[in-house]
Amino acid sequence: MTLSLPFRRQLAFSVAMGLLMTFIITGILTALLTGMESNFITRWMRAFAIAFVVAVPIIYFAAPRLRALIEKWIR
Repeated sequence: MTLSLPFRRQLAFSVAMGLLMTFIITGILTALLTGMESNFITRWMRAFAIAFVVAVPIIYFAAPRLRALIEKWIR
């Protein structure tokens, strides 16, 4: 079974955006809220894993609708 190009494109965008945003945000927030102690990386990666699993489906389903809404606003 081959996945359609629009599906693959949306999935790739969702994964890439999810990786970038959750990696940066969880790193900053983990450092600010808990400090840069010896187990910082472990706490950061745990927060990142949780956030990534939550963020990707949200991005996948919300991005097309948000794009359509923004198109209506700017026209």
